[in-house]
Amino acid sequence: MERKLYTVSEVTKFIAQDKFMILTADEEILENLPKGNWIGGTIEYFIDKEGGKQSDQMVFVDDQTNEGTNFKIAKYDADKMETLSSDSFENGFTVVIIPIGSPAHTNFALHSLGYPDIFSNPVIGYVSGTNLDNPDETAKIFNGKTGEKFDDGLVALHVELPAEKTARLDIINIFTEKEDSDTISFQEDGLVQKECIVNGKVLDLIDYLKSVNHDTRFPMIANQLGARINKSFLTLNEETREVGLVAPVFKDETYKLAQNIDDYEAQFNAAIKAIPKTNYACNCVLNYLYGDFANKKVEATGATTFGEIAFQLLNQTMVYLVVE
Repeated sequence: MERKLYTVSEVTKFIAQDKFMILTADEEILENLPKGNWIGGTIEYFIDKEGGKQSDQMVFVDDQTNEGTNFKIAKYDADKMETLSSDSFENGFTVVIIPIGSPAHTNFALHSLGYPDIFSNPVIGYVSGTNLDNPDETAKIFNGKTGEKFDDGLVALHVELPAEKTARLDIINIFTEKEDSDTISFQEDGLVQKECIVNGKVLDLIDYLKSVNHDTRFPMIANQLGARINKSFLTLNEETREVGLVAPVFKDETYKLAQNIDDYEAQFNAAIKAIPKTNYACNCVLNYLYGDFANKKVEATGATTFGEIAFQLLNQTMVYLVVE
């Protein structure tokens, strides 16, 4: 089945066919779907076959039925998410969804790489969100098996693969460090920071970003064993001096500011053309917004999310899974 947007009528038929799927749509759409072999999350922003699109009427479908030989659906409370990998198959992968702003979101962001056996199988997925024009809404996740919806915790689709197949995940990050960027560190882990450390001096983070004239559409970057991991800016509060981040910084990591990008669309499409056909992928809503992807042709389809998951919380990237 193609990875794209479908009508509610079409998705209802897929559910009746016992397909096991990841469904992404508006909350009202998901809560009125029949029970079945699916997990879901609330998002209204997508990259469809025809290009970037906002919709509260259609459902993006990621069907894993043809690849998997078996599956499990599970819901984990925020304080039990470290048991996630204990339910995975010996050979397979896990797709997860977590609601933004929830205790589970914070827990996963800060601690997922320390969960037992987290690397035993690929763990991929996204953070669900809301309509950007309605910030008072609460993101939701759905266990389609039971018909329940939640504003906290994690839902997972564990997929088993036949012995002759294996799954791997990867990320696309089009950002690189500024050559002249200072090295930045922080005094504590977290999604909110007031101060940073530059050249041994503790500085107000907002003042520092202004002093180097940094465009906060572009993230800070950590180097994790050769992988570039973004830490994107969400809010800068001049009154409280707090900087909200989409993914947490850690006190034992160092960061550099990202180079500005002039043509998001061209850079993403060039990077995407270099990868094989994906079995699952999602992009970041910040890329959708800053790249002005609405109604533009982008090579890889998927939901555009409020955080991408590839073992850990990522942002301003595309994550993808390939079954080989």
